[in-house]
Amino acid sequence: MMMKASFVFLAIAMAASVSAAPAQDLPTVHPMNSTIAKRAAAFQAASDIDVAQILAAVKAATKDPLAQFLSDAEGGQKVTIFGDFMVNNPKAMSFIADMDVDCDGSATCGSSTDQSATAFGDLNAMKVPFYVIPETFLGKEDSGFVEPNSLGAIICGGKMFYAIMGDTNGSNPQVIGEGSILLAQTCFPNDNIGPDNGHDPLDVAYIVFGDKVPSGVGEETIDIQALKTLGDTTLRAFQESLSSGQSQTQCARSYTVRSGDLCDAISAAQHASTFQLANANQGVINADCSNLAVGMPLCLGDLGKDCSTVTVVKSGDECATIANKAGIPLATLLHNNPNVDADCSNIYPGEVLCTSGQLFNY
Repeated sequence: MMMKASFVFLAIAMAASVSAAPAQDLPTVHPMNSTIAKRAAAFQAASDIDVAQILAAVKAATKDPLAQFLSDAEGGQKVTIFGDFMVNNPKAMSFIADMDVDCDGSATCGSSTDQSATAFGDLNAMKVPFYVIPETFLGKEDSGFVEPNSLGAIICGGKMFYAIMGDTNGSNPQVIGEGSILLAQTCFPNDNIGPDNGHDPLDVAYIVFGDKVPSGVGEETIDIQALKTLGDTTLRAFQESLSSGQSQTQCARSYTVRSGDLCDAISAAQHASTFQLANANQGVINADCSNLAVGMPLCLGDLGKDCSTVTVVKSGDECATIANKAGIPLATLLHNNPNVDADCSNIYPGEVLCTSGQLFNY
């Protein structure tokens, strides 16, 4: 399942192992093992980190799509990696996917696809919490941001655990949503997770802090305490960045493009004005809306700028009559639809206008 690492990545991992702190072993993994709680505490986020707030931010971060992969090689759903948090301090990328099981490394666990090495060493999948990134994403779509063994915050079952990016997926097609068997069983202790039995629902949030690498990463094991320390420090700063509004404007409502969709039809059906749809998807939708693709994620409106009271322009309509029917001043109609000329000469049939009495400052 995993392709061999390049010489450069392997050299980085080997260099890290030379200076690594003594690795902290964890109990061997067995389904429903009574030591699951003990293992979880070793790399679970501190209680002062607001997991619900961070998960809500990840779900809303859909404005900067970077790449898309399947969740499963055989008819899986499309999963998009987003870069909305790349303006934060600390920077991060995020996606929501399933969690297949990776059993590669120095102590394989009986999977039919086991390999003896992971991408950056020979990590023990039963002792190291690691997540997996598609191989082609690294150094290309990520612009070199994601380093080997970089920190990840994984939200699963309402809890957050820390992991390192310890392997890559080189399958054909390459898929996304995968973790070591230790991570998967810790996330879902009651799901009978095993070498060939992962977690299928797309409800796991992966937050990738690609330039944060914990100390103590060895060839086979890692310093779990160093991972947790870096994780808690990074997530506290990340949480603060969300609270202070560092991240890009968050999306209030989202939509996934379907076959045959056109922008104005989406606006009408989803109650989002023509201008609002374009404004919320700058850099995603081009000027004439000719680049829509099935599966493309769109934002219908930003938080605080989401007008859902709309009117579809009909032949012969004028701004004054539209405003009158909506019971709002003409000035409010023009304010909420900045794309409309002052003399209303450029509206057209099928265009969707915001006709709310509330003023939205786009």
